[in-house]
Amino acid sequence: MIKHAWSVLCRKSVINRDTNSISLHDCLEQIKIDIFSPKGETKKSGKILAPLNFEIVSFWAKEKDFDKSVSFEIKIELHDPENKKLGTFSQEFIIPEDKKRLRTRINLKGLSLTSNGRYFIKIISKKNKKESQEAELPLDVMINFKQK
Repeated sequence: MIKHAWSVLCRKSVINRDTNSISLHDCLEQIKIDIFSPKGETKKSGKILAPLNFEIVSFWAKEKDFDKSVSFEIKIELHDPENKKLGTFSQEFIIPEDKKRLRTRINLKGLSLTSNGRYFIKIISKKNKKESQEAELPLDVMINFKQK
């Protein structure tokens, strides 16, 4: 079948059309978000939608001597520092019969946040109705509340 090799969280990726190599720009390990709030308010309860555009780039390869087409689903889950699931996104992919590998680039716009701390982006593959967590990408978030 297929095997997950790696995944990276970044702001942007670019594929060179001459060499087919990929460049990952601004890989994300931590972010700082400034939130402007009314005077006297130092915290906001509930979710904050941060206007952050980013990509999750992954590399998948067929296992040795597997020459059939492979279709699978990738599910992305965002978990906050308390391990509460904040959102899920999924997308289907196919590795054609004549290809041995696949790079996936999933673009996400906006990030739901609840508090400061370490968030986890979980990458789960679903093949033949069986789910398997392939990666867990940490993202340290610092929310800075500022007065208007």
